[in-house]
Amino acid sequence: MAKFDKAGVNKSFGEVSKKAAEKATVITIQNINTENLLDNPENGEDVSMIEDLELSMRENGFTDPIEVTDFEQEAGKYMILSGHRRRQAGLKVGITVFPCIVRHFQTKNEVKNYMLLSNAQRDSAKDPFLFSKRYKLHEQYLMESGFKGKVREEVAKRLGLSVQQADRYNMMNKIILPVWDMVKEEKVGMSSVQPMASHSIEEQKEILVIMEEALRSGMTLTRDTMKKLIDGYRHGKRTWDEITSLSRDSELPLNGAINPEIGEMKDPAEERDRNDEVRRDPIEATEEDANECEEEREHEKKLPLTEEEKQIKRGKDIMAVLHKLDTTLSEIYKFEDKESGLGMLDTMGSTVSVLIDEMKNLSEEFGAGEDFNEKCSVIKGIIEQYI
Repeated sequence: MAKFDKAGVNKSFGEVSKKAAEKATVITIQNINTENLLDNPENGEDVSMIEDLELSMRENGFTDPIEVTDFEQEAGKYMILSGHRRRQAGLKVGITVFPCIVRHFQTKNEVKNYMLLSNAQRDSAKDPFLFSKRYKLHEQYLMESGFKGKVREEVAKRLGLSVQQADRYNMMNKIILPVWDMVKEEKVGMSSVQPMASHSIEEQKEILVIMEEALRSGMTLTRDTMKKLIDGYRHGKRTWDEITSLSRDSELPLNGAINPEIGEMKDPAEERDRNDEVRRDPIEATEEDANECEEEREHEKKLPLTEEEKQIKRGKDIMAVLHKLDTTLSEIYKFEDKESGLGMLDTMGSTVSVLIDEMKNLSEEFGAGEDFNEKCSVIKGIIEQYI
Protein backbone atom coordinates (compact mmCIF):
# COMPACT_ATOMS: atom_id res chain seq x y z
CA MET A 1 0.00 0.00 0.00
CA ALA A 2 1.39 3.38 -1.00
CA LYS A 3 2.10 5.97 1.68
CA PHE A 4 0.20 8.94 0.33
CA ASP A 5 1.90 11.54 2.53
CA LYS A 6 5.01 11.02 0.40
CA ALA A 7 3.04 11.82 -2.74
CA GLY A 8 2.30 15.39 -1.81
CA VAL A 9 -1.14 14.54 -0.47
CA ASN A 10 -2.87 16.70 2.12
CA LYS A 11 -2.78 15.38 5.67
CA SER A 12 -6.47 14.50 6.01
CA PHE A 13 -6.47 12.43 2.84
CA GLY A 14 -3.28 10.66 3.89
CA GLU A 15 -4.75 9.81 7.27
CA VAL A 16 -7.89 8.32 5.71
CA SER A 17 -5.85 6.16 3.37
CA LYS A 18 -3.55 5.04 6.17
CA LYS A 19 -6.49 4.03 8.34
CA ALA A 20 -8.04 2.16 5.42
CA ALA A 21 -4.80 0.26 4.91
CA GLU A 22 -4.58 -0.61 8.60
CA LYS A 23 -8.15 -1.91 8.71
CA ALA A 24 -7.67 -3.86 5.50
CA THR A 25 -4.84 -5.81 7.13
CA VAL A 26 -7.37 -7.33 9.53
CA ILE A 27 -8.40 -10.30 7.43
CA THR A 28 -9.87 -13.77 7.52
CA ILE A 29 -9.45 -16.48 4.88
CA GLN A 30 -12.26 -18.82 3.92
CA ASN A 31 -13.80 -20.73 1.02
CA ILE A 32 -16.99 -19.07 -0.24
CA ASN A 33 -19.61 -20.41 -2.65
CA THR A 34 -20.09 -18.28 -5.76
CA GLU A 35 -23.77 -17.72 -4.82
CA ASN A 36 -22.59 -15.68 -1.85
CA LEU A 37 -20.15 -13.55 -3.85
CA LEU A 38 -21.57 -10.23 -5.10
CA ASP A 39 -20.07 -8.07 -7.83
CA ASN A 40 -19.06 -4.58 -6.77
CA PRO A 41 -21.35 -2.14 -8.64
CA GLU A 42 -18.47 0.33 -8.90
CA ASN A 43 -16.08 -2.15 -10.46
CA GLY A 44 -14.82 -0.66 -13.72
CA GLU A 45 -12.95 -3.71 -14.96
CA ASP A 46 -13.98 -5.50 -18.15
CA VAL A 47 -14.84 -9.07 -17.09
CA SER A 48 -15.54 -10.30 -20.62
CA MET A 49 -11.89 -10.77 -21.58
CA ILE A 50 -10.84 -13.74 -19.47
CA GLU A 51 -9.33 -16.20 -21.96
CA ASP A 52 -5.85 -15.69 -20.52
CA LEU A 53 -7.08 -16.49 -16.99
CA GLU A 54 -9.07 -19.51 -18.17
CA LEU A 55 -5.98 -21.01 -19.77
CA SER A 56 -3.92 -20.41 -16.63
CA MET A 57 -6.55 -22.01 -14.40
CA ARG A 58 -6.88 -25.08 -16.61
CA GLU A 59 -3.12 -25.59 -16.41
CA ASN A 60 -2.36 -24.49 -12.83
CA GLY A 61 -5.67 -24.40 -10.96
CA PHE A 62 -7.05 -21.44 -8.97
CA THR A 63 -3.92 -19.98 -7.35
CA ASP A 64 -4.81 -16.36 -6.56
CA PRO A 65 -7.56 -15.87 -3.89
CA ILE A 66 -10.36 -13.38 -4.47
CA GLU A 67 -10.42 -10.36 -2.14
CA VAL A 68 -13.85 -9.59 -0.65
CA THR A 69 -15.43 -7.59 2.15
CA ASP A 70 -18.42 -8.10 4.43
CA PHE A 71 -18.93 -4.33 4.82
CA GLU A 72 -22.67 -3.48 4.69
CA GLN A 73 -23.52 -6.94 3.35
CA GLU A 74 -26.18 -9.38 4.53
CA ALA A 75 -24.99 -12.17 6.78
CA GLY A 76 -23.06 -14.72 4.78
CA LYS A 77 -22.75 -12.44 1.72
CA TYR A 78 -19.54 -10.82 0.50
CA MET A 79 -18.80 -8.13 -2.07
CA ILE A 80 -15.81 -8.64 -4.37
CA LEU A 81 -13.03 -6.06 -4.09
CA SER A 82 -10.54 -7.66 -6.44
CA GLY A 83 -11.13 -10.78 -8.50
CA HIS A 84 -14.17 -10.21 -10.71
CA ARG A 85 -12.35 -11.60 -13.75
CA ARG A 86 -10.85 -14.48 -11.76
CA ARG A 87 -14.30 -15.48 -10.52
CA GLN A 88 -15.76 -15.44 -14.06
CA ALA A 89 -12.83 -17.45 -15.39
CA GLY A 90 -13.19 -19.93 -12.52
CA LEU A 91 -16.87 -20.44 -13.30
CA LYS A 92 -15.93 -21.10 -16.93
CA VAL A 93 -13.66 -23.97 -15.89
CA GLY A 94 -16.16 -25.43 -13.42
CA ILE A 95 -15.11 -23.87 -10.08
CA THR A 96 -18.02 -22.89 -7.81
CA VAL A 97 -16.29 -22.49 -4.43
CA PHE A 98 -13.50 -19.91 -4.27
CA PRO A 99 -10.72 -19.25 -1.74
CA CYS A 100 -11.27 -15.70 -0.49
CA ILE A 101 -9.46 -13.14 1.64
CA VAL A 102 -12.10 -11.28 3.65
CA ARG A 103 -11.17 -7.69 4.50
CA HIS A 104 -12.99 -5.47 6.98
CA PHE A 105 -13.75 -1.74 6.63
CA GLN A 106 -15.83 0.91 8.32
CA THR A 107 -16.69 3.36 5.50
CA LYS A 108 -17.61 3.20 1.79
CA ASN A 109 -14.69 5.49 1.01
CA GLU A 110 -12.25 2.98 2.50
CA VAL A 111 -13.81 0.19 0.44
CA LYS A 112 -13.60 2.12 -2.82
CA ASN A 113 -10.02 3.21 -2.20
CA TYR A 114 -8.88 -0.32 -1.46
CA MET A 115 -10.69 -1.74 -4.48
CA LEU A 116 -9.01 0.78 -6.79
CA LEU A 117 -5.54 0.19 -5.37
CA SER A 118 -5.82 -3.60 -5.31
CA ASN A 119 -6.70 -3.65 -9.02
CA ALA A 120 -4.38 -0.82 -10.05
CA GLN A 121 -1.52 -2.88 -11.43
CA ARG A 122 -3.29 -6.06 -12.47
CA ASP A 123 -3.10 -6.43 -16.23
CA SER A 124 -4.65 -8.35 -19.11
CA ALA A 125 -3.08 -8.75 -22.52
CA LYS A 126 -6.62 -8.90 -23.92
CA ASP A 127 -7.55 -5.34 -22.97
CA PRO A 128 -5.13 -2.58 -24.02
CA PHE A 129 -7.33 0.07 -22.38
CA LEU A 130 -7.27 -1.15 -18.78
CA PHE A 131 -5.07 1.69 -17.59
CA SER A 132 -7.11 4.26 -19.52
CA LYS A 133 -10.25 3.11 -17.72
CA ARG A 134 -8.48 2.93 -14.37
CA TYR A 135 -7.12 6.45 -14.77
CA LYS A 136 -10.65 7.86 -14.85
CA LEU A 137 -11.74 5.79 -11.85
CA HIS A 138 -8.77 6.92 -9.72
CA GLU A 139 -9.17 10.52 -10.87
CA GLN A 140 -12.85 10.46 -9.93
CA TYR A 141 -12.10 8.95 -6.53
CA LEU A 142 -9.46 11.58 -5.72
CA MET A 143 -11.76 14.43 -6.71
CA GLU A 144 -14.66 13.04 -4.68
CA SER A 145 -12.38 12.51 -1.68
CA GLY A 146 -11.34 16.16 -1.58
CA PHE A 147 -7.76 15.47 -2.64
CA LYS A 148 -5.79 18.75 -2.72
CA GLY A 149 -2.52 17.63 -4.31
CA LYS A 150 -1.53 17.20 -7.95
CA VAL A 151 -4.07 14.75 -9.34
CA ARG A 152 -2.02 13.73 -12.39
CA GLU A 153 0.99 12.78 -10.28
CA GLU A 154 -1.08 10.95 -7.67
CA VAL A 155 -3.00 8.92 -10.26
CA ALA A 156 0.29 7.95 -11.92
CA LYS A 157 1.71 6.75 -8.59
CA ARG A 158 -1.42 4.77 -7.78
CA LEU A 159 -1.20 3.05 -11.17
CA GLY A 160 2.53 2.41 -10.91
CA LEU A 161 3.26 4.53 -14.00
CA SER A 162 5.30 7.60 -14.81
CA VAL A 163 3.29 10.80 -15.20
CA GLN A 164 4.03 10.76 -18.93
CA GLN A 165 2.77 7.20 -19.31
CA ALA A 166 -0.36 7.96 -17.29
CA ASP A 167 -1.04 11.06 -19.41
CA ARG A 168 -0.89 8.99 -22.58
CA TYR A 169 -3.35 6.45 -21.21
CA ASN A 170 -5.64 9.28 -20.10
CA MET A 171 -5.43 10.78 -23.59
CA MET A 172 -7.27 7.71 -24.86
CA ASN A 173 -10.25 8.67 -22.66
CA LYS A 174 -10.79 11.63 -25.01
CA ILE A 175 -11.09 9.38 -28.06
CA ILE A 176 -14.42 7.95 -29.25
CA LEU A 177 -15.19 4.30 -28.52
CA PRO A 178 -15.40 3.12 -32.18
CA VAL A 179 -11.71 4.00 -32.47
CA TRP A 180 -11.05 1.97 -29.30
CA ASP A 181 -12.71 -0.96 -31.07
CA MET A 182 -10.35 -0.57 -34.03
CA VAL A 183 -7.37 -0.67 -31.65
CA LYS A 184 -8.75 -3.80 -29.95
CA GLU A 185 -9.18 -5.41 -33.36
CA GLU A 186 -5.55 -4.51 -34.12
CA LYS A 187 -6.50 -2.45 -37.15
CA VAL A 188 -4.50 0.48 -35.80
CA GLY A 189 -2.07 1.05 -32.92
CA MET A 190 -2.96 2.95 -29.76
CA SER A 191 -0.15 5.50 -30.12
CA SER A 192 -1.18 6.10 -33.76
CA VAL A 193 -4.64 7.38 -32.81
CA GLN A 194 -3.63 9.54 -29.84
CA PRO A 195 -3.33 12.74 -31.94
CA MET A 196 -7.11 12.45 -32.44
CA ALA A 197 -7.58 13.40 -28.77
CA SER A 198 -7.23 17.11 -29.59
CA HIS A 199 -10.27 16.96 -31.89
CA SER A 200 -13.93 17.24 -30.97
CA ILE A 201 -16.20 14.20 -30.98
CA GLU A 202 -17.76 15.21 -34.28
CA GLU A 203 -14.33 15.71 -35.86
CA GLN A 204 -13.20 12.32 -34.59
CA LYS A 205 -16.25 10.72 -36.22
CA GLU A 206 -15.22 12.30 -39.53
CA ILE A 207 -11.64 11.08 -39.10
CA LEU A 208 -12.98 7.60 -38.34
CA VAL A 209 -14.83 7.58 -41.67
CA ILE A 210 -11.57 8.42 -43.46
CA MET A 211 -9.76 5.65 -41.55
CA GLU A 212 -12.39 3.16 -42.73
CA GLU A 213 -12.02 4.42 -46.31
CA ALA A 214 -8.25 3.93 -46.10
CA LEU A 215 -8.70 0.36 -44.86
CA ARG A 216 -11.13 -0.43 -47.68
CA SER A 217 -8.59 0.89 -50.19
CA GLY A 218 -6.08 -1.68 -48.94
CA MET A 219 -3.98 0.64 -46.76
CA THR A 220 -2.55 -0.44 -43.41
CA LEU A 221 -3.08 2.15 -40.70
CA THR A 222 0.54 2.48 -39.63
CA ARG A 223 1.68 5.41 -37.53
CA ASP A 224 2.99 7.23 -40.61
CA THR A 225 -0.28 6.68 -42.45
CA MET A 226 -2.31 7.96 -39.48
CA LYS A 227 -0.08 11.02 -39.22
CA LYS A 228 -0.68 11.77 -42.87
CA LEU A 229 -4.41 11.10 -42.52
CA ILE A 230 -4.87 13.39 -39.51
CA ASP A 231 -2.69 16.09 -41.02
CA GLY A 232 -4.73 15.93 -44.23
CA TYR A 233 -7.92 16.29 -42.20
CA ARG A 234 -6.48 19.35 -40.48
CA HIS A 235 -5.83 20.81 -43.93
CA GLY A 236 -9.50 20.50 -44.82
CA LYS A 237 -9.46 17.15 -46.60
CA ARG A 238 -12.48 15.00 -45.81
CA THR A 239 -11.91 11.83 -47.85
CA TRP A 240 -9.05 9.37 -48.23
CA ASP A 241 -8.81 10.19 -51.95
CA GLU A 242 -8.38 13.89 -51.14
CA ILE A 243 -5.65 13.10 -48.62
CA THR A 244 -3.74 10.90 -51.06
CA SER A 245 -4.03 13.71 -53.62
CA LEU A 246 -2.64 16.15 -51.05
CA SER A 247 0.27 13.78 -50.47
CA ARG A 248 1.04 13.63 -54.19
CA ASP A 249 0.72 17.39 -54.65
CA SER A 250 3.05 18.10 -51.73
CA GLU A 251 5.46 15.37 -52.80
CA LEU A 252 5.25 13.81 -49.34
CA PRO A 253 4.84 10.02 -49.65
CA LEU A 254 2.26 8.39 -47.39
CA ASN A 255 4.82 5.90 -46.17
CA GLY A 256 7.69 8.36 -46.16
CA ALA A 257 10.31 8.72 -43.46
CA ILE A 258 11.81 11.92 -42.08
CA ASN A 259 15.49 12.74 -42.17
CA PRO A 260 16.05 13.91 -38.57
CA GLU A 261 19.06 15.98 -39.56
CA ILE A 262 17.31 18.29 -42.02
CA GLY A 263 13.63 17.54 -41.39
CA GLU A 264 12.85 16.46 -44.98
CA MET A 265 10.58 13.63 -46.00
CA LYS A 266 12.18 10.77 -47.91
CA ASP A 267 10.60 8.06 -50.00
CA PRO A 268 11.55 4.62 -48.61
CA ALA A 269 12.38 3.41 -52.12
CA GLU A 270 14.82 6.27 -52.56
CA GLU A 271 16.30 5.50 -49.17
CA ARG A 272 16.83 1.85 -50.15
CA ASP A 273 18.51 2.94 -53.38
CA ARG A 274 20.78 5.24 -51.44
CA ASN A 275 21.68 2.49 -49.01
CA ASP A 276 22.48 0.17 -51.90
CA GLU A 277 24.85 2.77 -53.27
CA VAL A 278 26.58 3.12 -49.90
CA ARG A 279 27.13 -0.62 -49.61
CA ARG A 280 28.82 -0.78 -53.01
CA ASP A 281 32.60 -0.58 -53.13
CA PRO A 282 33.39 2.99 -54.39
CA ILE A 283 36.39 1.65 -56.28
CA GLU A 284 34.04 -0.47 -58.40
CA ALA A 285 31.71 2.42 -59.25
CA THR A 286 31.30 2.74 -62.97
CA GLU A 287 32.38 5.73 -65.00
CA GLU A 288 28.71 6.20 -65.95
CA ASP A 289 27.73 6.59 -62.28
CA ALA A 290 30.44 9.20 -61.79
CA ASN A 291 29.32 11.11 -64.86
CA GLU A 292 25.69 11.11 -63.68
CA CYS A 293 26.67 12.51 -60.27
CA GLU A 294 28.77 15.20 -61.89
CA GLU A 295 25.94 16.14 -64.21
CA GLU A 296 23.55 16.46 -61.24
CA ARG A 297 25.96 18.74 -59.40
CA GLU A 298 26.42 20.92 -62.46
CA HIS A 299 22.65 21.08 -62.92
CA GLU A 300 22.17 22.24 -59.32
CA LYS A 301 24.80 24.94 -59.79
CA LYS A 302 23.08 26.25 -62.92
CA LEU A 303 19.61 26.29 -61.35
CA PRO A 304 19.85 27.85 -57.87
CA LEU A 305 16.63 28.18 -55.91
CA THR A 306 14.87 31.51 -56.00
CA GLU A 307 14.11 33.21 -52.68
CA GLU A 308 10.45 32.20 -52.96
CA GLU A 309 11.42 28.58 -53.66
CA LYS A 310 13.70 28.63 -50.62
CA GLN A 311 10.85 29.90 -48.45
CA ILE A 312 8.48 27.22 -49.77
CA LYS A 313 11.12 24.59 -49.05
CA ARG A 314 11.52 25.91 -45.50
CA GLY A 315 7.75 25.65 -45.04
CA LYS A 316 7.81 21.99 -46.10
CA ASP A 317 10.81 21.35 -43.83
CA ILE A 318 8.99 22.91 -40.86
CA MET A 319 5.92 20.77 -41.49
CA ALA A 320 8.06 17.63 -41.70
CA VAL A 321 9.89 18.49 -38.46
CA LEU A 322 6.59 19.07 -36.64
CA HIS A 323 5.32 15.72 -37.89
CA LYS A 324 8.48 14.10 -36.55
CA LEU A 325 8.15 15.89 -33.21
CA ASP A 326 4.52 14.82 -32.81
CA THR A 327 5.43 11.21 -33.56
CA THR A 328 8.43 11.24 -31.19
CA LEU A 329 6.42 12.72 -28.31
CA SER A 330 3.94 9.84 -28.55
CA GLU A 331 6.74 7.48 -27.47
CA ILE A 332 7.99 7.00 -23.91
CA TYR A 333 11.13 9.02 -23.24
CA LYS A 334 13.27 9.97 -20.24
CA PHE A 335 15.95 12.46 -19.20
CA GLU A 336 19.12 11.64 -17.34
CA ASP A 337 18.47 13.98 -14.42
CA LYS A 338 16.20 16.69 -13.07
CA GLU A 339 18.31 19.47 -14.56
CA SER A 340 17.90 18.05 -18.06
CA GLY A 341 14.16 17.60 -17.56
CA LEU A 342 13.69 21.17 -16.32
CA GLY A 343 15.78 22.43 -19.21
CA MET A 344 13.49 20.66 -21.65
CA LEU A 345 10.47 22.09 -19.81
CA ASP A 346 11.81 25.61 -20.44
CA THR A 347 12.53 24.81 -24.07
CA MET A 348 9.05 23.37 -24.58
CA GLY A 349 7.48 26.44 -23.02
CA SER A 350 9.42 28.76 -25.31
CA THR A 351 8.61 26.63 -28.34
CA VAL A 352 4.89 26.64 -27.56
CA SER A 353 4.94 30.46 -27.37
CA VAL A 354 6.73 30.69 -30.72
CA LEU A 355 4.31 28.24 -32.33
CA ILE A 356 1.25 30.19 -31.14
CA ASP A 357 2.75 33.39 -32.56
CA GLU A 358 3.37 31.63 -35.89
CA MET A 359 -0.18 30.24 -35.87
CA LYS A 360 -1.44 33.81 -35.53
CA ASN A 361 0.76 34.98 -38.40
CA LEU A 362 -0.45 32.14 -40.65
CA SER A 363 -4.08 32.84 -39.81
CA GLU A 364 -3.64 36.50 -40.80
CA GLU A 365 -1.77 35.61 -43.99
CA PHE A 366 -4.45 33.18 -45.19
CA GLY A 367 -7.51 34.83 -43.66
CA ALA A 368 -8.09 31.96 -41.24
CA GLY A 369 -9.04 33.86 -38.11
CA GLU A 370 -11.86 31.46 -37.19
CA ASP A 371 -9.55 28.46 -37.53
CA PHE A 372 -6.99 30.18 -35.30
CA ASN A 373 -9.62 30.94 -32.64
CA GLU A 374 -10.84 27.32 -32.77
CA LYS A 375 -7.32 25.94 -32.28
CA CYS A 376 -6.69 28.37 -29.42
CA SER A 377 -9.89 27.19 -27.74
CA VAL A 378 -8.63 23.60 -27.93
CA ILE A 379 -5.26 24.65 -26.50
CA LYS A 380 -6.98 26.62 -23.74
CA GLY A 381 -9.08 23.59 -22.82
CA ILE A 382 -5.98 21.42 -22.52
CA ILE A 383 -4.20 24.00 -20.35
CA GLU A 384 -7.22 24.37 -18.05
CA GLN A 385 -7.08 20.64 -17.31
CA TYR A 386 -3.70 21.08 -15.63
CA ILE A 387 -4.01 24.46 -13.92
